Amino acid sequence: MKKRTFLISMIAATLMVASCSKDDGDTIVNPVVTEEQSATDGVNNVEPQTKQARPIVIKAQSGATISKVATTDGYKFTFSDGDKLVLTDGTRTYATLDLASGTGTATATFSGGISTEADGKSIYATINGQSALSEVKTSTTSLADVVQANCYFKSESFTYNASGELSVTLNDQNAYLVFNVSEYQKKVNIGDNKWYDVSDGKCFAAVPAGEVTGRFFGTKTAESGKIYTITRTDVVDLGLSVLWCTSNATSSETDQKTWEDAKTLANSIEGYSLPSADNFRELTGEKTVEGVTVTKEWNGEGADLEHGYTFSTGYGSVFFPAAGLNGGYGAGAEGDYCSGESYVGNRAYILYFYGGHARVRPYNVSHEYSVRLVRGL
Repeated sequence: MKKRTFLISMIAATLMVASCSKDDGDTIVNPVVTEEQSATDGVNNVEPQTKQARPIVIKAQSGATISKVATTDGYKFTFSDGDKLVLTDGTRTYATLDLASGTGTATATFSGGISTEADGKSIYATINGQSALSEVKTSTTSLADVVQANCYFKSESFTYNASGELSVTLNDQNAYLVFNVSEYQKKVNIGDNKWYDVSDGKCFAAVPAGEVTGRFFGTKTAESGKIYTITRTDVVDLGLSVLWCTSNATSSETDQKTWEDAKTLANSIEGYSLPSADNFRELTGEKTVEGVTVTKEWNGEGADLEHGYTFSTGYGSVFFPAAGLNGGYGAGAEGDYCSGESYVGNRAYILYFYGGHARVRPYNVSHEYSVRLVRGL
């Protein structure tokens, strides 16, 4: 959990806090506001509803960062022009302090006035303009982009005492998700039937800390200030009952297996399995999933193994090459993919397509079929 620790006194205090901006390497250090200056300027910065105010200077010193957590994006929390530090009880603001120095760095000074009515009140500190998330926010640009736009630094409540010193810590109240997914993924799911755009296999999300769900990762407790990376580059989520692998399980598309050998191969790969007949029917349209429309497109252009079917939804797409059967017989014209589900006798269900037709049918288990695996949600 990333945090900042501060010390507050009536005239001069030490405060560790930061707003969110991408670290550009620039360092701008302005003169520190003196106690005499703050006494003059601070009263003028008190909000109109404050009848009486005393000057206050808060010096912020922070070297804290969110580190690179299984991602190539790294950045620091630094102060930006216009940052203001707010002391409030959640209903009333007792001080809104201006950034006096430290733009572009992790060390800054805030100055202004604090209402005398803050004495003895339970208050907390936050950065002006930041607020708690009520829903997921995403970016396809970068992790820093979504953090900068949505971070919310807030301290625990403390009782303000003008004559004493108080230790205060600011924490980012959000958690962050970084999705690394297949180039064929169009959207990712976070929450109850909510989908968010992907670009070049990337999606970055800010979520309220607490329990969060998604089809790619199940249910997890997301701790505030932490980044969670979800990598699913070998499967595509079409919004159906399973996740489909983006390629066949064998090293060559025409390296095909009998039904029993295909089952043995699938059982050797933890977390994956052969699809059921109904999994295939969801692709062909013989079985529907509420709210999801699957489109089928036959490609007959290019070399033989470039022929095949693309199954698409609004969330992603997956391609099945027409690799034929029995080691490539009929390659370029048809596709034969085995399920893990038997029919009767020596037959099992397969996905069969030829030209513009695709359906699920039983076929002899002794033939050799292409193997495409699935992963559970």
